[in-house]
Amino acid sequence: RAYHLKSDWVRLRETVEEILRLSPDDEAALAGLGRALRGLGRYAESIAALERALRRSGNPLVKLRLGQTYVNQARESGDAAAYLDASVRKARLAAEAIQESRHYSALSR
Repeated sequence: RAYHLKSDWVRLRETVEEILRLSPDDEAALAGLGRALRGLGRYAESIAALERALRRSGNPLVKLRLGQTYVNQARESGDAAAYLDASVRKARLAAEAIQESRHYSALSR
């Protein structure tokens, strides 16, 4: 978390990769890997990690991060249609996340 707050994406990636070596299904580490890879501009890898984290937990915050990563990837491609599609996808994920957050106990901590 400290590396995320400092935007030290390389150290965050290294840390969560070590956690994943010990516990390959750790949802928080997968989500952290997705954040780190997004921060490094490695969007396809970030999407894969975030989708895997989402399959493990259904955490609404992961949905929000995934949606933003879709938009980042599309923006970088320069393809206006891809950007529009990613923006719609992000909005749908955000709407789902809002609904689900009302029932997700981890967000109340």
